[in-house]
Amino acid sequence: MLAYAPLLQGIARPHVVHDTVTPILHDTVRVLVHDTTFVLQSDKLRWTDVASLALTFGLVVAAVVAIGVEIWRERVRQREEAQDQAAVASTLLEETRRVRSELGPPPPKAGVVALPKSGTVPKVHPWVQGIITKIALTNAAIVGEFLRLDRALHNCRVACQEVERAQAAQEQAFALRDKIAGTYKGTDVNVAEEISDYTTANRDAQIAAQNVGTVLGLADLAYAGCHRTLDRLETLLKPIAGVP
Repeated sequence: MLAYAPLLQGIARPHVVHDTVTPILHDTVRVLVHDTTFVLQSDKLRWTDVASLALTFGLVVAAVVAIGVEIWRERVRQREEAQDQAAVASTLLEETRRVRSELGPPPPKAGVVALPKSGTVPKVHPWVQGIITKIALTNAAIVGEFLRLDRALHNCRVACQEVERAQAAQEQAFALRDKIAGTYKGTDVNVAEEISDYTTANRDAQIAAQNVGTVLGLADLAYAGCHRTLDRLETLLKPIAGVP
């Protein structure tokens, strides 16, 4: 199973932009209003007052330009970040599609599908570990769903192994019972009532058949759980990747 724990420690925190320009603009405008009022109320207009007023006006213009540049830079950063997140989401979406195609078709609402062989149950590709934490900037729930997918695939693989073992044991039990019954074929012996070995073998065969039914049910649940997790992942990833 994937070792995500060390990677989760490296999840970057969202980028925070501190607005240091707006307070400067407020203070500059306040100074401009004060200086303008002082100049207009003055009985004698001096060139130093005009120069001061012009300088303050220039500061206001510079502050406005600075704010415009900061807004533009922030929008560019957000656009680039959104493009990066879309690329990561698209990559992870392709991984979920690969897993689903190798796992098999989803089970219908009423019924089951043929289970895969335990050796063909896919695993989440190791390269996912290198990029999964990047998507946490947009939605950390995706990281959790990939952890659940990794566990669900492991459980499905183990459940399919148990089905294979139970089916093999059932075949052996039925073969032994039939062999005992075949020994007395064509005779007057009632094997079901007179032969204790047949009675024991028949009981073991019935128990083996029950075991197959039990592990098949558990494997069906594990298989369906994988597809439910894949459904949730696709639902989370498609909006980020821009896929309808």
